[in-house]
Amino acid sequence: MDFFQFDHSFCEAKIYGGPPEYINSITSLFISYMGYYALKNNDHLNNDIYLLYAALFLNGFVSCAYHWTNYLGFGLLDRFSMVLIAYPAVCACFKELGHLYNINMNIRKHFLILKQLYFTLLITTCSFGYEEIFNSLFGIFLGGSIIFIWLVNKKKDELNKKVKVLLKNSYIGLLFMLFAGIFWIFVEKFCDTFSIMKYIQGHAIWHIGVSLGGYLISLLLVGISLDRKHQLPLYNVSDKSINQK
Repeated sequence: MDFFQFDHSFCEAKIYGGPPEYINSITSLFISYMGYYALKNNDHLNNDIYLLYAALFLNGFVSCAYHWTNYLGFGLLDRFSMVLIAYPAVCACFKELGHLYNINMNIRKHFLILKQLYFTLLITTCSFGYEEIFNSLFGIFLGGSIIFIWLVNKKKDELNKKVKVLLKNSYIGLLFMLFAGIFWIFVEKFCDTFSIMKYIQGHAIWHIGVSLGGYLISLLLVGISLDRKHQLPLYNVSDKSINQK
């Protein structure tokens, strides 16, 4: 497999007849900015979430390189860093839902097996360059955000009022992600059908929507964790960050 082999272009490339995809590249750096912002402005000692933020920071740069060159090697780095985002997020979600619903340990172990199977498939499809299958599998992770927020919402009466605010913000984050995802899919699907589509920056909007939305949902995860540990009174909780007092 040649690192510098051409992979494929996104709809924006039709404007220029090939890479670089200027707007996709620039908006990729917003993903890195969100990772940097999250690491800098949060002080809550949740290692899973810190790993997520670090992977977000990395993903933006490799995604920028991918959109600038369309090289297969950068495409694989982009997808592998997406896996690094998903893994700690899923671990944190399973952990908090397990406590929130008092899930039996045997059931949790079965979920762990399914989780490992899922990530094995995700890594395998990424390694062999099966991008469409990878994107579909990764969509399960993103779709899982809906289930996670729905399950937390069912227990909202048991949550601290500060966590309830974070829960409301996570609805906004979820809308950001859903809108951006649907918009990107729509643009790419009809890119060859309608020439105007190449001027509608669907993938660029995806970069912004998924990183903003994911960040808002991550704050809900942290808030639930601190509430469970009875440490929430020790922290300042806002719409933008969670920090020790």
